[in-house]
Amino acid sequence: VESGFKEISKYLNGLNILNFSENEIYLNLMNILERKGRGRIFDEFLKKNNIKSKNLVKKCLSIYRKHKPNIKLNENVEEILCLFKKKYGNLYLVTDGNLIAQRNKIKALNLNKYFYKTLPTHQYGTKHSKPSTYVFEKICKWEKIEMHNLVYIGDNPYKDFVNLKKLGAITIRLNQGMFKNVNLSEKFMADFQVDNI
Repeated sequence: VESGFKEISKYLNGLNILNFSENEIYLNLMNILERKGRGRIFDEFLKKNNIKSKNLVKKCLSIYRKHKPNIKLNENVEEILCLFKKKYGNLYLVTDGNLIAQRNKIKALNLNKYFYKTLPTHQYGTKHSKPSTYVFEKICKWEKIEMHNLVYIGDNPYKDFVNLKKLGAITIRLNQGMFKNVNLSEKFMADFQVDNI
């Protein structure tokens, strides 16, 4: 998110249509994110500054989605992925979100090194985003296993576990990140929880 906002700030600053520095534009975008969460951040910022147009919002979204993310794996993740790959065989990454943006993140983090397949759900159509089990069912077919032999690790109780649990998959919630403090009813919670990687 931060590297995307920096690219947009650079672009908007280069248009010379705002009385803000590049850094001030970035801080404004971050402030909207902190106050309102993800969503219509660019719409709000551009409207507030009387420069909103459909084309400019579209351009900001395009820059955000296509930029090369400045990201790295959290501490110990590489070690864990190598251990899992060695111990359990084929690992699959299932991720939701804009297809171009997700592929850029996968590339920036060099995740193909650890995963047998990386599967942005949107490559199958947005209707197959989590909580859909479509991609997981494909994995079971490829691996010739039953759903109760699939172990899924995720962090978002709103969509990660609810349907997989119904089909018998083993679910593990990583209790870190933006969903760390989210508590929902039992049907949305994973079978197991871990507090850090």
